[in-house]
Amino acid sequence: MRKKILLLGAGKHAESCIDVIESTKKYKIEGLIGSKYEIGKLVCGYKVILEDKNIPSLRNKNISVV
Repeated sequence: MRKKILLLGAGKHAESCIDVIESTKKYKIEGLIGSKYEIGKLVCGYKVILEDKNIPSLRNKNISVV
């Protein structure tokens, strides 16, 4: 089973990271974290689902942010 992760960022660097992450087949990208203006944006088929200001709320939910 692949580990679920959220990717921090939704720009060009995120696109490069997605390519590398997908090539390893070790992780399942659940979505991206970006600014409030990026919510709903698609990057390489993955949706920005969370604002960066909400990262602290993920600490106790067993979710990896990379």
